[in-house]
Amino acid sequence: MILITGAAGSGKSAQAKLIEDEANVKWLSTGVLLREKATKEQKVRMEQGELLDDGEVEDILHNAISEVSNGTRILIDGFPRRDSQIQWFRGYIKAARRDLEAIVHIIVPEDVVVNRLIERGRPDDREDIVRARYKLYENEILPMLDEMEARGTRIINVDGNRNVDEIHQDIMSALKGII
Repeated sequence: MILITGAAGSGKSAQAKLIEDEANVKWLSTGVLLREKATKEQKVRMEQGELLDDGEVEDILHNAISEVSNGTRILIDGFPRRDSQIQWFRGYIKAARRDLEAIVHIIVPEDVVVNRLIERGRPDDREDIVRARYKLYENEILPMLDEMEARGTRIINVDGNRNVDEIHQDIMSALKGII
């Protein structure tokens, strides 16, 4: 498995789609899964900028992963978002006999992310919510990446403040030998 992470609006989904189209991987977007599979009550909470409880996200992701055949490499976009989720994920991949091969981390400055998401125009893409999500990224995801790297996980840091093709070329070069 490969994870692709970064702040909301960093271009994770765009890059994940390109990787899926070019390589033999199945892309699972946590955001898409949540929008498709969440209950009405969960969707209201997400539109208010709230993150779902770990168990809610993990159940949806578990079901999606279990639908992918064992021989297929999986690219997960937007998960995990906090340390407790990485703990669950480690246990899950061990039980499922899968490996975490790398984490692609797309780095984009806060103001760029805010502008991208406001232009996207989803109901939860208000500036206050986007900035709060960016703080969560700084406080939860960045320390998690440091911890994962300290444990030997390969972290591929990519400058996401460039055009889509340049970013994609960097990612594919870094993933050479994995996909």
